[in-house]
Amino acid sequence: MYILVLSYECVDVLDREATMQGKQAKMGSPTQERAIVGDLETTHSPHRDRVMFLLSMKAGLRAKAMASLT
Repeated sequence: MYILVLSYECVDVLDREATMQGKQAKMGSPTQERAIVGDLETTHSPHRDRVMFLLSMKAGLRAKAMASLT
């Protein structure tokens, strides 16, 4: 199974001139994305896992945001 890891640095949301520091998160290629989606079909809950992966890739949602969806 593949694990998607995103890194970011927090900034003060009240500081209007603050910018994100650090490196840009790396994006997977379309080939890598298809391979991961194909691999997710072999998991215990393939439909749920595919939706979670695509939400993180296409919508940019983090785990906490996805967990709060109803």
